[in-house]
Amino acid sequence: RPWRDAHPDDHLFKAALRSVTRLTAWGHPFYRLELDLAPEDGQSSLPLLPVYVAAANLAQGWEPKIGESVRGMLWLQGSAVPLGTPVISSGDE
Repeated sequence: RPWRDAHPDDHLFKAALRSVTRLTAWGHPFYRLELDLAPEDGQSSLPLLPVYVAAANLAQGWEPKIGESVRGMLWLQGSAVPLGTPVISSGDE
């Protein structure tokens, strides 16, 4: 859901971690987290959302683990479409 009316690209989320990869970028530790934004009943066809977060932005001492439920705020850039939806229709160049 949107964070505030003035910032429609900031969204609060609650998700399950489906993949966790630790990596280094620009000399700093980061995580690549794949988030499952589906409702807890699992009745959704949403794809997993990959999110990159600097380790310094996580709660002190917390190490993300697959299967955990997480909450946060993300800055949404672009738009999401269901898998299989054409982004460019035939005839558009």
